Amino acid sequence: MTDFSKVAQDYSQRFNVPEYYGTLITALEKYATDANIVLEIGAANGIVPETWDKIRREIHLQDMLIYHSVEPVIELVQIAEGKAADLRMTYLLKQGTLENALEVTDIEKLDLLITSRCLHEIWSGYKKDTKKLYSQIGDILRATKPSTVVHGILNRVSGLSANQRHLFSRMLEETIGHSHDPEEDYLSFDELIKFMQGEGYNLIEQKHITGSYLEFPDSPWRFAIGVFKT
Repeated sequence: MTDFSKVAQDYSQRFNVPEYYGTLITALEKYATDANIVLEIGAANGIVPETWDKIRREIHLQDMLIYHSVEPVIELVQIAEGKAADLRMTYLLKQGTLENALEVTDIEKLDLLITSRCLHEIWSGYKKDTKKLYSQIGDILRATKPSTVVHGILNRVSGLSANQRHLFSRMLEETIGHSHDPEEDYLSFDELIKFMQGEGYNLIEQKHITGSYLEFPDSPWRFAIGVFKT
């Protein structure tokens, strides 16, 4: 798994893709305005609640939101903690992982579960054991029964030449501090949909965003956001 502690201080500058986060927050505003208890897995430096809070303030939404998050990198947790006091929502952070999220947060019931651009890193840490990854997500869904789930992932891309894959990995190394092979290191959005359907969730909206790279007329840096409901 990538050592994000090395890029914690400039995480937002390296990883912020405005169109991605704008699309994610729009989905939350459209489908989760009635959520009271939220859990985000892999919350990084708090970029999602920070962005969502700004929008909720702009529309003068009365905020009763209790937003839990878990993040394994202590440096990122500490940065997110520094934002908590300025948010209108109740923002509760714990150092934790997908595997122990419910244990460290002590959550029994959820309205909304969010994963944002973290599942491929967790999957990598599991030596790409897809069954283990989905089993642990399923455990959370069955235990807490959220009515809404929002997944944002880096979507797998096939059909690139070996040179294109190498070039893309090198460009990621320069941009975000670590590389990925878009064909081997990202998850399939179609497979994620099938998993969620097996857990009793229907895909009600999906959005696809492409991060631009001038060297690629059709960039392999492709994000997929899915909103799922029971």
